[in-house]
Amino acid sequence: MKTNRINVAICAMLLLLLPAFANLSVLNASTQSKQDGGSLTVAFDNLSKLATFEKVEPKEYEHLFPEELGTAQGVIAPNSHLRDEILKILKEIPYTYLYSEARTQNDKISRCYIEQLPSGKCQMMYVLVGNGSNDVVAALFTDAPIKKYEDFGDTFKQATFEEVEEAVVKTNAECPIVVGSGMEMSSMAINDRFWTIRMKLNTLGKGLSGINKEQGKTTLKGVGKYLISQVFNLNIGFRMVFTDETGESTTLILEHQDLAEILNDTDITPDDVLQTYIENSKKACPLEIAKGMTMTDISLVEDVLCQEITVDEDAYSIDLLNANRASIKQNMAALISSGQDQSLSLIAEWLVKANKGLGYMYIGNKSEKTALIVFSCEELKELLSL
Repeated sequence: MKTNRINVAICAMLLLLLPAFANLSVLNASTQSKQDGGSLTVAFDNLSKLATFEKVEPKEYEHLFPEELGTAQGVIAPNSHLRDEILKILKEIPYTYLYSEARTQNDKISRCYIEQLPSGKCQMMYVLVGNGSNDVVAALFTDAPIKKYEDFGDTFKQATFEEVEEAVVKTNAECPIVVGSGMEMSSMAINDRFWTIRMKLNTLGKGLSGINKEQGKTTLKGVGKYLISQVFNLNIGFRMVFTDETGESTTLILEHQDLAEILNDTDITPDDVLQTYIENSKKACPLEIAKGMTMTDISLVEDVLCQEITVDEDAYSIDLLNANRASIKQNMAALISSGQDQSLSLIAEWLVKANKGLGYMYIGNKSEKTALIVFSCEELKELLSL
């Protein structure tokens, strides 16, 4: 498992939680009442009713419906255009039946559910859901021993607890790790209940009062499901302890059930995440980002996320900034491509997904002269090697 994704997810949360806080609602995972056939049967039947799905004969697709997994039913759709509707149906399955999930960074989902029926029998459903033109597969199996289903579900797990523990110990030995401006990971640990990360933040006087569980879940629904699926598979929760520059601390705890809720909710688009970031950043303005430089506004201008930065001309020359734009841009590009400033790299990643560029407009506080540095979406994509 690549532990640098942990740092990226933390930065994502902090960027949306700090320094301003949005009042976003979170839908709670609902539980569907059991029917005689079980919750998985109900979900499979509802999936089969979607317009793009077609029931298939399992014997014709042996690689998708292994005979050793018992009696099978299957449906296939030629594309994932109904992804949101599929995820809404899956959300109705009680989270306790979600056994494992594999998720790519492009959000292609492979998921396994196992349910014990009142009769004592077990059933398993697995689903493969991609994006856009990817095929969708749903398969329901009955009559095989639960161990068979657990073994199958284990193939979706991307790392064992021991492998993750080894990576966590290695990362902890490298702490403290700077993960962005004013953000430092001070330690990392894992046990049979929580994966714990401790962060030190410079909140620029804003404090930690706005960090809360519901906001954290909303944020991770937009940018952190790849990480959360890996933590969920370990059958543990996620705990983050934040300490600000004054020594004040607060703890955000996501139990295993919370992780299931995050995975089960429908997708939040890159545009939604970006808009939340803009709204929160606007609330924080004016914000001193360096001595003599203050961010006074942020907005989308012709598909470019543009930060307006007012410059103290007693400390900086706008003419000199203009003369050195190429070298300044080159230094920023190196930060993005190397991942050295993970918060900047993450913003660039969001912008590529939203097909947007990144810009900085420096404005002299006396002369009102400007210096502009812009990265197009294509430039960001190249820097990120996407």
